[in-house]
Amino acid sequence: MTRSRRSIVAVDVIRRFAVAVCLLTALALVLTGCSSAATSPAPGPTLTVDCAAFESEGSNGQPVQRDLAVSVGQTFQVILCSNASTGFAWEVPTWTGDPSVELVQLGKDAPATALPGAAGTQVFTFKATAAGTTRIEVVYSQPWAGGMKGTLRLVVTVTVS
Repeated sequence: MTRSRRSIVAVDVIRRFAVAVCLLTALALVLTGCSSAATSPAPGPTLTVDCAAFESEGSNGQPVQRDLAVSVGQTFQVILCSNASTGFAWEVPTWTGDPSVELVQLGKDAPATALPGAAGTQVFTFKATAAGTTRIEVVYSQPWAGGMKGTLRLVVTVTVS
């Protein structure tokens, strides 16, 4: 076999190997994506409490109260109005009662408008892990020493079945 013929054969082998690697990688990505989707928690309800609800229901330091029913394995979100430009933020939730939920993600959404001082939202994502009733409390405060504490409060009673 001549040198140029060996070079052509080597290039052909390398090309076939590269194609095989690409196909196997694509197959692995597809299979991984399918298996991840199959094990992700089922989406559940979303509870949104806007600023007007806190103004009308949360006066005099009283908490705004909501009830929520979910099924074991579902995720659910609690979305609360928030205005980071004031230095206030919702603290990490606390809960009492049955250990039936767990916090899986905290997030923030920017205001819908670009106006300075506009309110956005904070998003808390929970997963229902077992049947029971849990009372989740979230407090709106300025986190630094001397900052205002507990100006708004939300209590959500979650029943997991």
